[in-house]
Formats: sequence, structure tokens, C-alpha cells
Amino acid sequence: MTPGDAWDAFVTAQRAADEAVKECGGSPGDGTPQGGRASSLVDAADLAWSEFEATALAEPETGA
Repeated sequence: MTPGDAWDAFVTAQRAADEAVKECGGSPGDGTPQGGRASSLVDAADLAWSEFEATALAEPETGA
């Protein structure tokens, strides 16, 4: 996975999490199905961010 691919995955996960949080009224993990879904998607976005960071840091720098 390239840093660009990892970034795209993060952006996609973040958008899904944002939409889910709006749908549940801003209370992820509140015990409702919508809140549970939102909480899960926020966790997925966090994981995608971690994968982006790891990929970006592993990529050798180019240039002088």
C-alpha cells in the first residue's frame, strides 16, 4: 500500500464516520444501533489513520 492509497482509505473512513456521527446525533457508542455503528466507524477511521502514518513513515524520502 502506498502512502497515497493509505491516505485515500483514511479519508473514506473519516467521511463514513462523520456521516454516522451526524446520523446518531453526535453520540457514538450511546447504546443505540446508530451510536454503535458510529463508534465502530470512528474506530475504523482511527485505524486507517494509523495505517497511513505507518506507511508514510516507512516510505523513503525522495529528493536531495
